Amino acid sequence: MTVSCTGLVLAQRENITKLIGWMGAYDRRELPENLDMLICSSADLKNAKYRMAAHELKSSLKLPGFIEECWKLKGIPHDENKYDLKVFQGIRFCFLGTSTGSLAHFKSLAMANGAASVESSLERCDVAVIDDAFDETALEEATRRGVLIAPTAWIEKCVGEGRTVPVEGEFKPKSMREILKETKVVPDSTCLPACPRFEGELVCLEPLKKEKDGSYEKYRRLCWSCGMLTCDDLFEGTSAGNPEPSARIVLFPNDRFREYELVKVSSSSESTLPSESSHLLPLKVHADWLDHLAEAGVTVDGWEILHYRVESVKIRLKRSATLATLEPSQTSRSGAAPAASQAASMRHGPSRQVKRSRTGLTYRNTG
Repeated sequence: MTVSCTGLVLAQRENITKLIGWMGAYDRRELPENLDMLICSSADLKNAKYRMAAHELKSSLKLPGFIEECWKLKGIPHDENKYDLKVFQGIRFCFLGTSTGSLAHFKSLAMANGAASVESSLERCDVAVIDDAFDETALEEATRRGVLIAPTAWIEKCVGEGRTVPVEGEFKPKSMREILKETKVVPDSTCLPACPRFEGELVCLEPLKKEKDGSYEKYRRLCWSCGMLTCDDLFEGTSAGNPEPSARIVLFPNDRFREYELVKVSSSSESTLPSESSHLLPLKVHADWLDHLAEAGVTVDGWEILHYRVESVKIRLKRSATLATLEPSQTSRSGAAPAASQAASMRHGPSRQVKRSRTGLTYRNTG
């Protein structure tokens, strides 16, 4: 019998190699074509080349306990199948962005195929299962921690083939940004029902621009598909004399528990937002109103938008950095010195002429 213990750590390999000698088998570091068995302690996804090669050679994959049991019994145990290396043997799973209905199913499927644990945190896991392609935050956190990211379809594929397959191609999760980058064409108005009640309305998406979940691009395209226009700055073009915002509707993220604020850049003369402009502030709603609008189409009641209203939004004024402008008569290049410089020269006597060697020009020293 040809056995390979390449997939084991050194201490485990030395012990199993001794037991194999008593069984009349021998260990091979490489995987020959006549390999009968590969001994592995876990399905290590970062070092899967030996298991993949064993699958190609149609060799059996066993746990170290199989060799130990053979040595005790001096033969092959009757229930040798329980020593088979399972698909997810020893892998720690973490489920993020998966719907509640399918979560229990995939957890039990992973545990039944040898998973070591099923957590809900990225701190102690090997594979993060993310079924929501738009969960940008989870994708970034998993990437930062070096955790392998896979969709739920990958679990079904591995179980179906009886081995772990590489997470690539169709199994590589895509972020919202990647999906929209591939979709170069703006959705046609025929894709969604027409919304004549809000057609031509200007919608501000400023609060969505800082979100990392791709909601800005998503709802911008939804606005276009519903016949609405979009802008990114609510107070663009406004001033103290003309405080009316440019849009009548502002979309905010769908989190009902966050506190939101809008920043208005003001000049030094504009210290507060005029009280008479309060009635001109636009309607502030959560972005999922647009999902409802796109789904309901012409049957939507215009008053339903009030159900998605944002309760409280602070408007913060931010002073703009303005530079002081000098009159031409105040500059030294105009030929006439400012009044303060003239007074100083009268007190300290005539000025000295200083020549700059690099430029060849002569400047008046008033010091």
